[in-house]
Amino acid sequence: MTFAVASISMVSMGRNTAARKGENMANQKETVRVPKMDEYGYADNDGQQCPMCGSEDIEGGQWHRDAGVDPSIAWQKMYCDGCGSTWEDEYKLIGYNDLVQ
Repeated sequence: MTFAVASISMVSMGRNTAARKGENMANQKETVRVPKMDEYGYADNDGQQCPMCGSEDIEGGQWHRDAGVDPSIAWQKMYCDGCGSTWEDEYKLIGYNDLVQ
C-alpha cells in the first residue's frame, strides 16, 4: 500500500492588508500534514479508516493490475471524503478458496 507520508500546503498567516494585496510568500508558512497511522497501522485496521485523518468516510475506485510488474498484486485508488486525501490500497494474491469441480 502506498500513500503520501507528508503533504505540504501553503497556509495564510492572517488576513492583514498586505496579505490581501498579494504580498509574497513571506506572509505564509509551510504546514506539513503527518498521517494518523502508518501503512502497518492501516493494514492492522483492515483499511477501514483514512490513514491521514482517521475518518471512516472513505471510498475506493476501480481495481488495477500490472501483469508486467507482478501479476499477483492489484491496486485500488482510495479517497477520503473527510479530508480529501488520496492513496492506493495494495492487494496481494495469497491463494484461493472453495474450488469446485
